[in-house]
Amino acid sequence: MARRHDNDVERTDLEDGMPRQVRRYTSALRTLDLVVLLDDDDQLARWETWAEACAHLWFSWSSPLTGALSQARVRGGAGGIETTAIVSRGLRRWEARLTIEGLAL
Repeated sequence: MARRHDNDVERTDLEDGMPRQVRRYTSALRTLDLVVLLDDDDQLARWETWAEACAHLWFSWSSPLTGALSQARVRGGAGGIETTAIVSRGLRRWEARLTIEGLAL
């Protein structure tokens, strides 16, 4: 799990000197990269159903880093989730990689 600030400034190259830099928003979003492990095809089906219906919406998130409850959403919605099959010892599991964003992650 990696936590970082979103790029909250816009840079403009000037013709005569240093680039200009201004804030994009009053409160910067933080992002958190997550890996979700799914044990079987049934969990994958439930995960994909949730992602299609809700990943683009704000949801309550309890941070394992701080314990704080905040609002978050998946960056890019369901399209921002990369799902990969992991086959080991004849068993197929799934790994979903995504980035969530919010103000107080």
